[in-house]
Amino acid sequence: MIKRTLASLKAWAKRIKSEIYALYIAMHDPRTPVHAKYFAMLVIGYALSPIDLIPDFIPVLGLLDDLILLPLGIIALEKMIPPAIMVYARKQADKLIRTGLPASQYAAMIIVAIWALVLSSAIWWLVNRTLLNGGIRPTAPVPASTISTHDLNGRRNTDNNQKSDSDRSRSRERSQD
Repeated sequence: MIKRTLASLKAWAKRIKSEIYALYIAMHDPRTPVHAKYFAMLVIGYALSPIDLIPDFIPVLGLLDDLILLPLGIIALEKMIPPAIMVYARKQADKLIRTGLPASQYAAMIIVAIWALVLSSAIWWLVNRTLLNGGIRPTAPVPASTISTHDLNGRRNTDNNQKSDSDRSRSRERSQD
């Protein structure tokens, strides 16, 4: 059971590798549409890049990008590129697989730039969040003298307001007499 699963995974990996080479050849064919060429640069560059967008050491996500993103990119490209070009490219890919294809240094630089952007954004956010806003401050208890209450009319009851209210009531009593 395990041997059969490993054999099928190896065959799948060989097909993916062969399709990447075929797409590489199709990308250089002058009959390939321009939008397919640009998309092929991204997919092939990502496939051949020594650096993944999501590193493989991240438990599940690291492998999912290779298992999902690459096949989806290949399927999309095969729909963009005319079938006659893909037949020719697959024949040429068999020859190219024997000689090998160099890793894409440009794609590696793009992936490194994306990671640098993500890392610098995270650092900027942390610095802005902690240092520029005065850092993380513990909350101190509020002194009782600054606490005020409100009466039923919505006025603040402080010592000064209470005195002035009592003074007003006295003056009303005097005026009524």
